[in-house]
Amino acid sequence: MLIICIITTTKKYFQRKANIIYIVSNQHIIVVFSSAKTLQISYIGMQTQEVAIKPNLRVVLKSDAQLIDEVVVTGYGVTKKAAFTGSAQTVDNKDLMKKTDANFMKSLEGSVAGLQVNSLTGQPGAYASTTIRGVGSMNSGTEPLYVIDGIAIYTDKMGAYNKAGTGDMAASPMANINPNDIESITVLKDATATAIYGARAANGVIVVTTKKGSLGKARFNVNAKVGTSFVGKIDHNYRTTNLDKYKEIWTEGLTNAGYDGEDGMTSAEWLNAYVMDWYNVDLTQNIKSVDWLKEILQNGFSQEYDISAQGGNENLRYYISGGYFQNTGIVIGTGMKRYSGRISLDGKSGRIGYGLSVNGALSDINNTMTESQYTNPIVAVYDIRPFEQVRNEDGTYNTNVNYNPVAINDKEKGDKRNQKQITLVVNPYFTYNIIDGLTWKTNAGLSLIDLDEFFYSSIYNPQYSGSGML
Repeated sequence: MLIICIITTTKKYFQRKANIIYIVSNQHIIVVFSSAKTLQISYIGMQTQEVAIKPNLRVVLKSDAQLIDEVVVTGYGVTKKAAFTGSAQTVDNKDLMKKTDANFMKSLEGSVAGLQVNSLTGQPGAYASTTIRGVGSMNSGTEPLYVIDGIAIYTDKMGAYNKAGTGDMAASPMANINPNDIESITVLKDATATAIYGARAANGVIVVTTKKGSLGKARFNVNAKVGTSFVGKIDHNYRTTNLDKYKEIWTEGLTNAGYDGEDGMTSAEWLNAYVMDWYNVDLTQNIKSVDWLKEILQNGFSQEYDISAQGGNENLRYYISGGYFQNTGIVIGTGMKRYSGRISLDGKSGRIGYGLSVNGALSDINNTMTESQYTNPIVAVYDIRPFEQVRNEDGTYNTNVNYNPVAINDKEKGDKRNQKQITLVVNPYFTYNIIDGLTWKTNAGLSLIDLDEFFYSSIYNPQYSGSGML
């Protein structure tokens, strides 16, 4: 669309204030310029132009190509949001890149109305439960359907993969997608999604569109992110007790129970006798107070590096990328590494069009028990006394501590809970332009996910050490 504005520099249209001249045309466009030699003309949705001042001006404003309508990607193609009758919301790459997480779904938190993402464990690459407009079923699946470049990604009713049968080992296929390769995400929320994708879309659809090649010379992009994470301030009511507080609580309890003066012993002596009998520890000695919660926590570290090349001509466009992501969790023994790559080719020859996109990724995840068992380090630390030491005097782990979480989660000698997940999504297509405005297109896809889990129980884990479970 063009807007033609003819401005004649006559006294009728001039109003001078200091060094500023204001001109108003019949189209009600306000032009502001200095009393120097140039005139700047601007209008919403149009490109700003700067021209030299002369008695008669004819200015043609061109549409700003960067200001386009928001589009919605559906199963049938792309449409303007203004013309889309269903309920949908689009998130572009800029919003995704503002946050750093292995699972791009967590980046949608707070960005899409009605979308709720709950992280069950918080471990790097862990499965995150997703619901759109609340839970729609009590005994059936509640996860939305994920569609990547037109290919539906298989997930079970929990939206994750798991061979071990424990929730903490649930792997998320979405954690294997590099957010840097995503162009936009469209969340379809209502019955329109069911009409397009069928019954599988009853809980909504999350349509992921990845980046493709563009016209012009090759453009190279390099992104690097480095960050850290840590546990915020924990209310003292939820922290583990130090040794002084432990003695105070126990002696007060023994006094209230009538032990003070019993058999000529004070409450403190009763406590020391109990600890000597059960733990072989003399509280009258200089005993180090152990903060077990602090022992299992650490500062997390994340780093992400991406490189991509994008370009092409009228006949062939390409996009090639590679990425590396590494995240160390805030609980000892947890972390994730991801290697990803993508190739996208789009060609055209006369009325024939063709293309191929390949997304591949390998993730290596180390996690720990998160269910309500003593092998869960967060559970274990609240059942260990502050006078119990992490290690013996010779440096070996203290096996007298029941479910010693530091020993169990030792990278070299402790339990091993590892997952290796390979994800491959291949999407070739072919188009033929029958007549102007009518195109025939074939679209095929392959989604391959391979999951390898390794679960090893060490001698420090009393729950499995005698069971032979490896």
